[in-house]
Amino acid sequence: MVRAVQAALALLLLAGAAAGYTGDGTAYSAAGDKDATGFNACGFGKLDSQWERMYGAMNRDQFPGSCGRCVRVRGTQSGASGDSFLVMIVDECPECKHGDIDFSSAALEAITGYSWDRKDIEWSWADCSGQDSSSSSSQDASPSPSSDASSSSDSSSSNNDSVQCADGRKACPDSGLFDQGFVCMNHEETKCCKKPNGKRCTSLNSRRRMQRRLLR
Repeated sequence: MVRAVQAALALLLLAGAAAGYTGDGTAYSAAGDKDATGFNACGFGKLDSQWERMYGAMNRDQFPGSCGRCVRVRGTQSGASGDSFLVMIVDECPECKHGDIDFSSAALEAITGYSWDRKDIEWSWADCSGQDSSSSSSQDASPSPSSDASSSSDSSSSNNDSVQCADGRKACPDSGLFDQGFVCMNHEETKCCKKPNGKRCTSLNSRRRMQRRLLR
């Protein structure tokens, strides 16, 4: 009996840890139309077919460092199947509050049962291959923009190689810069990564020289 109670408590704790965040789920574009509100904030070109359908825009508070990361989301209101679904973050939702995610209509419908509505969701950071991210528990403890960005290094560094940038540009090869939002290379010959707005560019060589100076 005691073991059964302990097992039940362990499952409850695991479920709570997996949930991570709660908020509103909404939709802003159809499958294959992640640029519906202008070029996506992550600067991604065409993605794999799965992520062209199951994508989302992260709220402003939790957006830093989220480009190319995945979340596992479950709808919590009537109409939802109760299943969880993987969604890749490709954009920012400036008007969304902490915990909210704006999805493709296909993703919202899979998660909540409604393609255009505002529904309660719960989600956690997850590996894009399907495994939950081990960093979600630390993010729960300090759910701020800075902690989201710093704890994303393992997940995003594994995703930047698969990112397809616009105009044939390559993904930033420096995982540290990638985590800071420098998603795509500006020009390969300059070894420079740029943010989606194209207004800032940090040379990889300059960054490494600065690191060496700091270590002296």
